[in-house]
Amino acid sequence: MFVKISRPMYDREGRKYIDLDMGQGGTRTVKIPWRYNRVMSVKIEGLRPIQDLKAGETCEVEMIQKFWNGQGYWILSAIKVL
Repeated sequence: MFVKISRPMYDREGRKYIDLDMGQGGTRTVKIPWRYNRVMSVKIEGLRPIQDLKAGETCEVEMIQKFWNGQGYWILSAIKVL
C-alpha cells in the first residue's frame, strides 16, 4: 500500500508511532514495534532507518492488525521509501 508520511516517528507514553496519510483525507496511526531502543520485527528496504523519515515522503508499507483488550491496533510490518 502506498502512503505518505503525515507525522514522522514520535513517542506517546513510551510507545513509538507514525502517522500515515492513506489517501482521500484519511490518516492512520500505526504502531512501530520498539524494544531495546531500536525497531524490531520490521522489514526495512533501503538504507535509511525509520527514525530518519520526514513528513511528506512517499512509502510503500505493510501493516497487520492486532487486538488488545478488545481494541484494534495497526502494527507496521514492512516499509520501503520510494
